[in-house]
Amino acid sequence: MKVETIELWYTICERSIGEVIVNYMIRPEETDEILAVKYHLNGEILAIDWES
Repeated sequence: MKVETIELWYTICERSIGEVIVNYMIRPEETDEILAVKYHLNGEILAIDWES
């Protein structure tokens, strides 16, 4: 498996201040599945989700 696309999302929602979501995509032209990892700005992992 090889990651081909990485997206970085920084939230400005008041209840989520300080959180960053990084989406990792494998073959985005073939599938819409995403490994999404939510981090706090201090580096702590808050959640890991497999989305479609």
